[in-house]
Amino acid sequence: DEPPMVVELAELINHLAVQKDAREFRLELMIEDLLATHAALESAKHDALTGLPNRGLFHELLNQACANAQRKGQTMALMFVDLDKFKHVNDTMGHDAGDELLIQVSQRLSACVREGDIVARLGGDEFTVVLCQLDDKKTGIQIAERILADLKTTFSLSMGCADIGSSVGVSFFPHDAIQPLSLLKNADVAMYQAKEAGR
Repeated sequence: DEPPMVVELAELINHLAVQKDAREFRLELMIEDLLATHAALESAKHDALTGLPNRGLFHELLNQACANAQRKGQTMALMFVDLDKFKHVNDTMGHDAGDELLIQVSQRLSACVREGDIVARLGGDEFTVVLCQLDDKKTGIQIAERILADLKTTFSLSMGCADIGSSVGVSFFPHDAIQPLSLLKNADVAMYQAKEAGR
C-alpha cells in the first residue's frame, strides 16, 4: 500500500489536472463565443448579398475619410450611384436575376475604383463610392465617367442579358461640403439632377 501522504498527493494532482482541463475547456468556449460574436458583428456591417459595406458601416467609413482628408488637406469625392431600369429587370426576369445583377454591379463598381477607395451598398439599387486622396476634381470626374460607361455595358445574367445604365451624382470635399452628411446630401441632389437631365 502507498503511504497516506503519497495517496493524498496523487489525489491532489489528479484534482488539479481535472480543474486545469475544466478551465481550458471553459477558455475554449469563451474564445469560440468571442470569435462568433466578432463574425456576427462583421457580417452585420456588410451587405448580405454583395458583401460590400452596408449603410451603417458606410457612414463610419465616410466620417473617417472626411476626418483624414481634413487633417491632410486633401480633396475627396463622394458619389451617389443609382441604377436605371433596375425595377424593369426585377419585374421581367425575377428577383433572382435582380440579385445577380446587383452582385455584378458591385463587382464592376469595385473594379472602377482604386485601392483604398470605398464602395458601399445603401440598400435596394443605391450604391455609394468614396474616392479618397484625389489629386484634383478631374480624377474624380474621370472615375465617375468610367462607372457610367461600365454600368452601361450589357450584363450577362443566368436568365438572359440586361441593359440598365446608371445616374451618378458627385460632390467634392472640401469644395461642396466638409460635413459628411452635407456631402452625402449634395451627391444625392446631384444624382437626381442627373436623372432629371436624362440619366
